[in-house]
Amino acid sequence: LKELNISKNHHYVSNKTLSFISSHQAIQSLNLSFCSNITDNGLERLSTMIGLTDLKLGACFEVTNEGLSALSALTLLKSLSLFECDRITDVGLRSLSPLVGLTYLDLYGCINLTDDGLSCLSHSQRSLTFLDLSCCSKITYSGLRNLFSIFSLKQLYLEGCLLINLEEDAMKSQRVK
Repeated sequence: LKELNISKNHHYVSNKTLSFISSHQAIQSLNLSFCSNITDNGLERLSTMIGLTDLKLGACFEVTNEGLSALSALTLLKSLSLFECDRITDVGLRSLSPLVGLTYLDLYGCINLTDDGLSCLSHSQRSLTFLDLSCCSKITYSGLRNLFSIFSLKQLYLEGCLLINLEEDAMKSQRVK
């Protein structure tokens, strides 16, 4: 078994389920999106699945910075989806620094991320080709500018980032020069 999708099973998937799943080391792709009973303890169990390359945890509302810290052991991870994990902050993003092979990162609706988190991403995630920051309402143009140093970035989504006004901010930037 290389791929397992058990998303949208919030009544049945728990940390205990993750203990069982983590014993299957051949799994490379795991989708747990909308499994709202998963907590940081469950992610600690997943940290032993060092062969994972794709992990989807979107709308796992109990996941916090502590859980992300456990994921730092998954150094082969190329794709990570954390959409609507609204308890994640810049501290959690910092803990993803060891995942230098990430090419896809979905942070849609992670409302507690700020420009500081983007600065950390720009220094550690040099392989990113896709980044979704839509509805990350605390991000500004100043933080966004940090991402311009990720030359591999091909797709950047900023829908609903109300503090970013590209036209106005670009004009301010021109005046400063």
